Amino acid sequence: MGSFCVAKNILNNLIKYVTPNERGVDKRSKYWQISKKAQKAHEEIREVLNEKERELFDKFVALEISSCAELELDAYITGFRTGVRLLVDSLVDNDFADGEE
Repeated sequence: MGSFCVAKNILNNLIKYVTPNERGVDKRSKYWQISKKAQKAHEEIREVLNEKERELFDKFVALEISSCAELELDAYITGFRTGVRLLVDSLVDNDFADGEE
């Protein structure tokens, strides 16, 4: 089997398992536990605020969520690019990578 076929098989196998958006969050995970505590704290804070304070608090929370989402996207893109570079480096023939044919 040629190196192209091997690379293609490796990529196909990786693609099968790279589907983070299709998996749920494990309810035993640290993320789930923290998320539930944060949700409870959010609700408790909103209960003691007046309407104007709730609006300001909700705006703050929305901005924090947007900020975290941007940071997570940047981390994902950086990790993805690094992973692709490692994958390509591991699949490319050393002679080809050095510019020799």
